Amino acid sequence: MIGAIITSILSSIISLFIPVILICIRHQVRVNRIRLIEIHEKNYGFDGVKAFEIVKDRYLIDIPHYRRRFDQKNISDRLKYTFYYSSSWVLLISAAPYSILVFFGYFFILTPSVTLYGILEYLNLVGDSIFMHQISDNSSDKLRLAPIVLMTAFLGAFFFTIRYMIRSVMVFDLSSITFVRAFAHILLTTTVAALLWRSIYSGEYAEATAAGVILVAFAVGFLPDAGVYVISSMINVKMKRRNTDVEIFSPILPLTILDGIDASTEYRLEEAGICDVQNLAVSNPVMLCVETPYPLFEILDWTSQAQLCTAIGPEKFLLLRERGIRTVFDLERAVLSKSACDALIFRIASVLFASTKSEMAIKSKFNIQELSESSYFASYSNNIQRDDVIELVKIMTDDLHIHRIRQIWIAATKKMGIRPEDIASVSYVNSPAPRN
Repeated sequence: MIGAIITSILSSIISLFIPVILICIRHQVRVNRIRLIEIHEKNYGFDGVKAFEIVKDRYLIDIPHYRRRFDQKNISDRLKYTFYYSSSWVLLISAAPYSILVFFGYFFILTPSVTLYGILEYLNLVGDSIFMHQISDNSSDKLRLAPIVLMTAFLGAFFFTIRYMIRSVMVFDLSSITFVRAFAHILLTTTVAALLWRSIYSGEYAEATAAGVILVAFAVGFLPDAGVYVISSMINVKMKRRNTDVEIFSPILPLTILDGIDASTEYRLEEAGICDVQNLAVSNPVMLCVETPYPLFEILDWTSQAQLCTAIGPEKFLLLRERGIRTVFDLERAVLSKSACDALIFRIASVLFASTKSEMAIKSKFNIQELSESSYFASYSNNIQRDDVIELVKIMTDDLHIHRIRQIWIAATKKMGIRPEDIASVSYVNSPAPRN
């Protein structure tokens, strides 16, 4: 009796404390980041910058009527208590199914296997249930492994949900649907483990070792994609194939290709959801500054580099960097500024219009025949005009994400007392940027 009480208490602590702690951490993350937003607003003068307003709304949107309730100055001082607003209580209530499932899972884990098997027998769950199926009188030892398989699948799914929810807190994405997804994942994993166990001990896989079954059950929970692949290969399920011929020509560009990003910085950016160069190129610099420990100007430099690398490819990006063109704004000033010289433009053109190894490999792989084989285009390609380079660079830089970076850059330079035209004389740099 005492053992059952201790087991119940420990299971209750685990199941209740996890949602409460996550919600409290989420609130503290909100407060700290709003304070950072207020500091950046004061230092850089981001009034009217849409990228900044989006970040502020992101951390206050779940508080009802916050625009009327709060003075827009010193908002962080009004957010002192975690459960003062209804949004935190909604999260706690939505976590109830998850907590109940975790309670029963850890209750069964902490209960001795002999006692657990006795409880299942008492509840008449041994015999004709989908999970416990008595095959013969000699199969009782194998049958006692059934709860171990189920609990292993539960632990795998539980650790996956913990990792998933911690990452959601870090990017301020913890919501009611997060707890619902975690609950569904654990429930689905344990059900799949039960069906897998039943099929192994009543079908053609009866000779499979228990250790292998337990490993697969854990993989189904902790690595859902890998677990689904293993099970589908075991039962020979035909799934939709990936076009690997195309995929090999679309490699993921690592963040370490950019100046200033090493392995540790790459790992920290991955925690914020930035996994490759393209993710960084389209990210909101203000939001990334708030969610990571890196200063705004450094992030602006990274995103500008990422934009250039994404637009022209890694090979040409590295070559331009050797020639002093590091960011998309360097390219813009070198080609589009009023004082741009022809010599520099044509040095840049020799890189932008050059054929790369990957381009030739794509043509060879898919047997692409271009118009360049015609005599007209062949003669024209040897006489690239200045206007051709200008139009290409305009197309590259006429992007919503680049306009957003430019808007932030202009606001920051004005706050520092530097006029944008003193830095770059691009003819359209001061034109109103599109709203994002």
